[in-house]
Amino acid sequence: MAGHAEQLREHRSGFTVTGAQPPYSRMMTVTPKGAHKGAGLEILARELDIPLERTIVFGDSDNDVAMFEVAGYAVQSGDLPLLHAHADESIRGPEVLAAWLEGLMGEEEK
Repeated sequence: MAGHAEQLREHRSGFTVTGAQPPYSRMMTVTPKGAHKGAGLEILARELDIPLERTIVFGDSDNDVAMFEVAGYAVQSGDLPLLHAHADESIRGPEVLAAWLEGLMGEEEK
């Protein structure tokens, strides 16, 4: 899988290729250049009239990097090293997400 991903990343058409590495070594996503979660978040925020700096995103893999880069606050779920530089905060995984959100709601009430 990794070899196919590398070949597509180098293709002259300029695909966006994610996956084919931990934690999704056996899965790959290929989209046209510029089609990624960051672009989707920008469109969604614009359509809902929400400033990007007021958005919070959660992610656990390389396909979340573009979204982390445009969001107001990025929370990494898990410990994938390649996301550390892009995340504002990390949580252990999805099992602690509810408690994290409850803590956030408690801060909003103050």
